[in-house]
Amino acid sequence: MRRQEVNYADYSIIQFLQEVACGQYAPGGGCVTALVGALCTALIEMITNLTVDRKKYAAYSDEMKMVRTEVSLLREDLIHFIDDDAKSIQRVLDAQKMPDKTEEERKEKKTELEQALYNASLIPLNVARKCLETFAFVDVVIKRGNVNAATDAKVAAVLLRSAIYGAIYNVQTNIDRLADSSLVFELSSEIQDILLRADEFERRAIHHRKEGETYDQNRR
Repeated sequence: MRRQEVNYADYSIIQFLQEVACGQYAPGGGCVTALVGALCTALIEMITNLTVDRKKYAAYSDEMKMVRTEVSLLREDLIHFIDDDAKSIQRVLDAQKMPDKTEEERKEKKTELEQALYNASLIPLNVARKCLETFAFVDVVIKRGNVNAATDAKVAAVLLRSAIYGAIYNVQTNIDRLADSSLVFELSSEIQDILLRADEFERRAIHHRKEGETYDQNRR
């Protein structure tokens, strides 16, 4: 039975976790990866707010304000993808249930399923793309942001890589079922590039150590 359309992005954390755990296909891994990406943007914005207007970091204040604006926009996109992914899964499920007794029905079902699978590939691919964009700002805040929040930047880096890999797994699962081989090749090439760049971003972040990096309870 098709579930009534809901907006998971409006759920509380407890409600969302309960929905993920309830035994339906959505919200599932795709929705979770979008949420993880959004959480990482929030961490990066937190670091910018701990840096802006601090005398020690005055030289980087304008840059941090720019980063703050950009990651806020990325967060909005990632939040939208939570519900977009759930809808794309439902579309695939609906296509699989279409009648296929006649030749015309089989053609119609095949066309709709192909389109549904392609859409279900694009949503997590866009999640991966947005997470990769976010990664570039990790590099900025970890180098020039508040030194006491360097660990938070590394947390964002590790989680972003995980979100990217999770999103790409969902892309791969769907494109493996596409009939258009040229489209599969195009998407496969992009996802390999995304994974390589994510690995490099994370490596640079977790191995970076700023002078004076420590945790200070009075950092705020």
